[in-house]
Amino acid sequence: MSNPGVGTDPVIVVGGIHKAFRVPTRDGARIRERIRHPWRRPERDLQVLRGIDFSVERGEFFGVVGQNGSGKSTLLKLLAGVYRADAGRIQVAGRLAPFLELGAGFNPALTAYDNVVINGLAMGLTLRQVRDRYEQVIDFAGLAEFQELELRNYSSGMKVRLAFAVLTQVDADVMLLDEVLAVGDVEFQIKCEAELQRLRNLGTTIVLVTHSIQTVNAYCDRALLLHGGVINTIGEPIEVTNRLLELHLSENYRHAGEHREFATRVVNTLNDPPALLSGLWLGRPDGSRCARFAPGEPIVAHLEVEVKRDIPSLGVEVRVDTSRGYVLFAGGDDELQLPDGGARAGGRLKIRTVLDNPFSPGKYVVFSRLLQPGPSGPGEPATLVDATAFEISGEPGPGVLQIGHKVDFEIDEP
Repeated sequence: MSNPGVGTDPVIVVGGIHKAFRVPTRDGARIRERIRHPWRRPERDLQVLRGIDFSVERGEFFGVVGQNGSGKSTLLKLLAGVYRADAGRIQVAGRLAPFLELGAGFNPALTAYDNVVINGLAMGLTLRQVRDRYEQVIDFAGLAEFQELELRNYSSGMKVRLAFAVLTQVDADVMLLDEVLAVGDVEFQIKCEAELQRLRNLGTTIVLVTHSIQTVNAYCDRALLLHGGVINTIGEPIEVTNRLLELHLSENYRHAGEHREFATRVVNTLNDPPALLSGLWLGRPDGSRCARFAPGEPIVAHLEVEVKRDIPSLGVEVRVDTSRGYVLFAGGDDELQLPDGGARAGGRLKIRTVLDNPFSPGKYVVFSRLLQPGPSGPGEPATLVDATAFEISGEPGPGVLQIGHKVDFEIDEP
């Protein structure tokens, strides 16, 4: 989603950042080591980030994604000044407002009012500003009935709502957010989305760490993928999230003798299937690869299948979701009869599924799966094994589908 308010001057510049932590080694548990060095605890350096270089433009909504342990939260804490880099430089221009951890900076023995005052002052507001905006904070958090309670009596969701509500009142130039849309109830998440859109429209620079592919595609102007402590990909959100999907599949879901369903989480497991979906890519009818289509332009999903055992038929299903995870379409062929008596073990199948394109401009995700013969007939069991994203060019509208319609009327004369 392009943001017309993005400037051309960077407000965050990260150059050659390295960060390591000292962690104990297993040798520390050995009796011999304990006897020889009773006061020394053997440690090693755990390299978390290595040579990170990027910049964020003024007014940009910038996403940071990666698998667990890739260094996302460490990078955000370096930007916030919580950690100090071992090497390299970080420059941030303007007032910074971080939202890094659940309830960070809150005192459980104090009431909501006292915690709002302390956090507001810490983020650069004056005492008068905090007092003037307190009612707005409580209203946004929906905690009017609980504001006299000590925070020790708050649930984790209530603490998140209060912390984010304080953040919305800070006049920040740059906001650092760590998984803010992954917590709280549905009503609060809707509030967060609306607030992020408001801040985005005001030109606030936002850096968001998240595991949500849908959030990155829906909000971010650019994104960065961390993998193994280095930048794997940086650029258009669709390119970055597609690369993240590839890493998930290649490292976690393609194992000999076992193939696992991948959507946003592991859903189903099928041991030793007769065929595996080894690849999915999108293109035009002429065979060219493409991830961006014009409204109404046909979309061709290309499925590449590895045949493990002789099969006479195979089921195929393709699903399209919005960037926020709502299912728009799921269809295919439950039993695709293969020519020449079927496919032989060791062979490869290439399957094309042509999709109509009634989608409005915006970003979407395609999932594919194979439906393989089971004891109850074709279509059981199923393994969903690949996913990719695409974009419909143009300015996003209020709906996600372009449906033909006709307006008619009739007038009764008085």
